[in-house]
Amino acid sequence: MGKYYYENVLANENITAKTNIAWVADITTLKLIKDRKVCVFLCIDIHTNCIVCTIISSSVITSQKIIRSLEKSIKQRITLFGKDKLIIHTDRGTQQIK
Repeated sequence: MGKYYYENVLANENITAKTNIAWVADITTLKLIKDRKVCVFLCIDIHTNCIVCTIISSSVITSQKIIRSLEKSIKQRITLFGKDKLIIHTDRGTQQIK
């Protein structure tokens, strides 16, 4: 799988003129009781703060799962809002389970 990095066009601005222009996504690990952990992938629309897609897993979330989830959400977006440009912003970090 190729890696594509683009300029940060959001430049830390979390304000957009309308919905479905910019989505932000991240993965985090939450510690639960009894040394259990859960991984969460969350993608939200920064204009409305509505959740666009999410994955919750007790193990590492694969890039393939994230891509499938985002593709499904993008297809729904196209159906509802057309093919306007969309920015999906991430921190390009890595997921680690310790």
